[in-house]
Amino acid sequence: MRRLRSASEGCLCGRSGAGRKAVGWLGSLVALGWMGCGVALFTPSTSFATEFRIDLPELAGEYLYGQSSSPAQIDLGVGLLDLQSIMLELSGTHTEGWWVGDLIEDPYVGPRGGMLLAKMDSASSSSCQWGARYEGGSTGPFTVTLELHRKGGGSDWSFLEDGVTDLLLLHDLQAGVGGGGGFTTPPIFDLTDVAVVINATPVPEPASVVLLGVGSLGLFCRHRKAGRGRGR
Repeated sequence: MRRLRSASEGCLCGRSGAGRKAVGWLGSLVALGWMGCGVALFTPSTSFATEFRIDLPELAGEYLYGQSSSPAQIDLGVGLLDLQSIMLELSGTHTEGWWVGDLIEDPYVGPRGGMLLAKMDSASSSSCQWGARYEGGSTGPFTVTLELHRKGGGSDWSFLEDGVTDLLLLHDLQAGVGGGGGFTTPPIFDLTDVAVVINATPVPEPASVVLLGVGSLGLFCRHRKAGRGRGR
């Protein structure tokens, strides 16, 4: 017996060519969306926390008491949306000096180490700089990791929003040493390795934003297609 097609079946069959094209375009968009999300997620400078490590060999070398370096330039190559931490890694050798007090205000005579100060954004006022310090102990090699903080308190890091700053090192007197006296033989810091590690969220590159947009559109279309399928 010959089966009669319903009107709805006729409409569907009549539009089958256009329907296949629409489904094909939708499938391509969904596939492109998944690809866009995948590439964007694994593209550097997408908006996720990133560790920037900057080696500063120009800051290596010998620092006598009272000596400072020239500011070393730091350029991350990208702007920042958020800052988590700034760390300073130092390796080298510290040699104690010989301190002679004035025997009035300071009766101490004997070995005394120095203190290494780190100053980031060195051209700004002291309270706005970010810094850290390391007090040398007994003579010998050392490796230390220091966290930089804003010297005036707070967490204003606007100086680093463009990803560009500088770092300066200074060999200074240890904290708490006062009164009269001085070094007859200065302490020495001889640095072999200096590196800054900045954990921050970079501004996404335009290509990453486009890929995320395409990915989101594809996923939206896939969700709508799945919803229509359930509604039938």
